[in-house]
Amino acid sequence: MLCYAKEKEKIISMQFVDLTLESKPIFEKYYSYTKDFLGWEYNFAMTFIWNAFDKTRIFDAGDMAFIETKFFGKSVFYPPLLKDKNRFIEAMNMICEECKRDGLDMDLRGLTKEQAELLDNNKYDIAFKRDTSDYIYLVEDLKNLSGKRYHSKRNFVSRFARNYKYDFREYDAERDRENIIALYQKWNTTTCHETLAFEEKLIKKALDYGQALGLVLWFYMWAMRLQLFRCIAKQMV
Repeated sequence: MLCYAKEKEKIISMQFVDLTLESKPIFEKYYSYTKDFLGWEYNFAMTFIWNAFDKTRIFDAGDMAFIETKFFGKSVFYPPLLKDKNRFIEAMNMICEECKRDGLDMDLRGLTKEQAELLDNNKYDIAFKRDTSDYIYLVEDLKNLSGKRYHSKRNFVSRFARNYKYDFREYDAERDRENIIALYQKWNTTTCHETLAFEEKLIKKALDYGQALGLVLWFYMWAMRLQLFRCIAKQMV
């Protein structure tokens, strides 16, 4: 995608390129700004994995970067990566102008509440979407399950430990890859929604690129069968 944005009477050429493993240093460069944001859109590993159909592209302007993808045929932008958080509105205006030039409706997802509050309600249609929100928990809360809030989860864990002999270990590609994919495909037979094929590609990318992305992959077994797997990004970059 080639587009242009005016800034201080200059024309800045924005040349988007495909997001690849080689794009990780761009995320690392802006880490001092993004490290406090918990959304997956600021995490390179998650952005790479969610690029299931290789439609995501990135442009690094040196002091800010832009990410654009396609979701069900529609262009969607992620929040801009910035070295200076005070240039957030400037970056948003650049995205807006680019959409106008390309004749696109501006669709940007993943802003924090604080970022959304900086925007002009007369210019942008801002909405909270529960279905695309992240579930965010503190590590200590999930480790200890303390307090009334986690009472039902403590009971569930206790019942599970009493009733099942279980084990978990790190993922081994040679031993486990096909079994994990088979587990997901079996689960597919019990549900029906439009993103099933998309989700299967995400899982395969996580398995195939996990080591390069610094992911921690675990799976759980009980009743002598693989029953559950999980994927964790060790750091936010």
